[in-house]
Amino acid sequence: MLYSIVAGYLALGSSLHAVAADPYTITGIKTQSNNIPIRRNINDLASEAGPQWDLYIQALASMQKVDSADPLSFFQVGGIHGEPAYEWNNTGQRLNDDDGWSGYCPHGEGIFMSWHRPYLLLHEQVLVKHARKIAAEYTGSKRKRYIKAAALLRTPFWDWADIPHVPNSTVPGTMTINTPRGRKEVRNPLARYSFPQDALDGNFGTFQPDPNKKITRCPPPQNYPETANQNLEAINLRESVYHAFVFSKTFEDFGTTMGSGTSVEQAHNHVHNSAACGEQLLDLAYSAFDPLFMLHHANIDRLWALWQAAHPDMPGLSISYPGGERFTTPAGTTIGPNSPLAPFYRKGWHQHTSNSVLSTHKYGYTYEGAEKKTQHLDQKRQYRDGDDQSESTMSDTLTGYSEKHKRRAVAFINKLYSSRDHDKERIVYQAHIRYRVEDLERPARVKVYFCNSYVGYFVALKHPKRGPSAATIHLNRALEACARAGIKPSQYRNEISASIHTHSGKDIPISRVRSMKLELERFDEIPAKSKGEFPTILNRRVTPGKLKEYQPRKQSQAAHHIDYKE
Repeated sequence: MLYSIVAGYLALGSSLHAVAADPYTITGIKTQSNNIPIRRNINDLASEAGPQWDLYIQALASMQKVDSADPLSFFQVGGIHGEPAYEWNNTGQRLNDDDGWSGYCPHGEGIFMSWHRPYLLLHEQVLVKHARKIAAEYTGSKRKRYIKAAALLRTPFWDWADIPHVPNSTVPGTMTINTPRGRKEVRNPLARYSFPQDALDGNFGTFQPDPNKKITRCPPPQNYPETANQNLEAINLRESVYHAFVFSKTFEDFGTTMGSGTSVEQAHNHVHNSAACGEQLLDLAYSAFDPLFMLHHANIDRLWALWQAAHPDMPGLSISYPGGERFTTPAGTTIGPNSPLAPFYRKGWHQHTSNSVLSTHKYGYTYEGAEKKTQHLDQKRQYRDGDDQSESTMSDTLTGYSEKHKRRAVAFINKLYSSRDHDKERIVYQAHIRYRVEDLERPARVKVYFCNSYVGYFVALKHPKRGPSAATIHLNRALEACARAGIKPSQYRNEISASIHTHSGKDIPISRVRSMKLELERFDEIPAKSKGEFPTILNRRVTPGKLKEYQPRKQSQAAHHIDYKE
């Protein structure tokens, strides 16, 4: 019989219950020194198999056992992202249409990254509280080690761009760790999560995580992790991430599909699509209940932190735009750097904003490659919580990254994600495809071909329900195919085609998506002069093109591509 790692900790749920009158505040984990702990790679944490790993597994399992009525239960924290549609943290009643997006989370818009940062911090705060409670149960010489480990524990990340495989630690149903009662075999909370029966009974409103009462990944005839790993290997996430760092002109291009570049959100969509072979991870209404979700989004947050270190002059959202619908936000609401990130509060009944969450160090964590010495701002330059007039110019826009920090971060990114393609001067071609999501049956994949050669695909998720979106596909891998066909660069904009395939198995003609438009971008890439620099991008030119329906040529061999079964 498995040892129940939550035995003795169930009382923790009541002690963590959010205060009914005052909102639960997102403050991060307070540190006792200027040495800010790092969020670690899940694979490194598992391989080390030390006190932090023991506590992480036990704390996550403890979170999952907390009664669903508790606002800080794994269930309610997961539900903030999408379903069920309920008010969380005293943010007020639902303001959007009943048939609109019911979650608090934004996708496909400028606050995609900044909203998920306090969401991760919420998960991290609760996780560490559980870990500290568990650490205090150890005895003898181990107790001090585990209490220290709990203080340093942060949410781990999964770097799917470096190694495009799901973490091995998410596979087995059980694992053996050191608990306060000795070395025990325990249930693996990374492998599964079962939805609480009261939620399935409708106590929180509509909640239909079809088709199962628990999180599933790669059901038969597929299998987890093999099929998931094949899906991830086929995408070249490393290239996508590096292109986002190097080719993006603005933070919006880098971070979101509302921009005009190869965004990190585009890679994010691929992972939601592939890592569990569809299933709940693909559906943003239920994806946050899969334990892969927080590992995945911690990596998104990490990539943003690396961008901030490498681009301290544009660390976050800098524009205003008409936003999409969310639980407390009607569609068309003007969103900017100081717009509230519901349902997350800081001190004094003030909601977090994109500006308030720019700094990771302020909230007690950092990442390898993005570390810096703690910056102590002059008292006159610090802003008071809630002083919106000072926030946009004072708060965390002062990221404190020096030129030395910038070069170190760039060198780290180059070492991890660059390839030999960037070692020589070349002309780069990219296809920018824009469309309105409501015009496309989703979730779907749009496969793109250049000179009739397959060059990649992008994923259109089910949410948001309305609004503009964009994707970028790198074309250089098909330049030889163009040359063999006698197609000249001046003709490239008319040699891009696509096919649309929904998750339910339908093929959608391009002509039915009237809003789908194509632009061809061409620019010169000059290799970096040193390890601490990115390649230089010059002479950008964008020309409109016509996206055609893909028509396979007879007896031609299409590029091999591994898909999960639709």
